[in-house]
Amino acid sequence: MPTLHLRLVPTANNGIQKVFLSNPIRSQDLTLQSVVVSQKGNGYNQSAVYVRIPFLSSNQFHSGDKKGFLTFPVGHSSGLDHFSFGSGLRLECDHIQEVFECQLLDASLAGITDDTHFTSIDLYFSYKSAGLF
Repeated sequence: MPTLHLRLVPTANNGIQKVFLSNPIRSQDLTLQSVVVSQKGNGYNQSAVYVRIPFLSSNQFHSGDKKGFLTFPVGHSSGLDHFSFGSGLRLECDHIQEVFECQLLDASLAGITDDTHFTSIDLYFSYKSAGLF
């Protein structure tokens, strides 16, 4: 089963990062297998990190906060927070372009910039077919 790994890091561009894949991925269900949130120091004092991913549009992913973003709680100490979803969190997705932009946002919906102690978030998705190019 193919894997899509996204490593998103804070940027000076309001938390927006351009992602470059080796090829596009056709519309199909993705399964979020795990997430790793990395921090250094205690400078990120928010309770959660929000991830805006364009192929998971708000009409396909709903949450109680009504924002349509993937949301992950974070600890207030340096180190790693790891989230595993057992057999996975199935998410219907749109066609994934070869180049797209993701955004990291804090709990107040401000972009997470590179001047915080927030280091990165790694998302690991599996999907059924790499042969649909």
